[in-house]
Amino acid sequence: MKVEDELRKEQSRGPESTFSSFGRTIRDIIGNAQEIIRSEIELAKTEIKEEARGAAKATALYAGAALCALYTLGLSLLACVYGLSRVVDPWLAALIVALAMGAIGGIVFMIARKQTEQLSFKAEQTIQTARENVRWAKNRFK
Repeated sequence: MKVEDELRKEQSRGPESTFSSFGRTIRDIIGNAQEIIRSEIELAKTEIKEEARGAAKATALYAGAALCALYTLGLSLLACVYGLSRVVDPWLAALIVALAMGAIGGIVFMIARKQTEQLSFKAEQTIQTARENVRWAKNRFK
């Protein structure tokens, strides 16, 4: 009912009113597009902050685990050196343990690099929503 009344008012005002109405419609569309872009940017910021917060928590836990593992590893290696020094000279025992640890460290580094390559800090949801908005706008103005 309201829409029909508005249309009648617009028709009774003449062509200038129609252009004025068209201008308002264009301004509304531009305003809505700007608002959509702003909200998409805010959504992207929020997604990235959440990901960063989760990464920070995981990093703190990894640091604690690494510290414990470091002490465990050091004491275990010392025990290996003492054990091997009963069979070979102490310097050779230390060298054997060091070479073994170097090999293990290289393998762990390659695994870590592979895991790092799989990380993605893209705001997937925001990108998808933005693509949908662009598709909608293209279809709307065809």
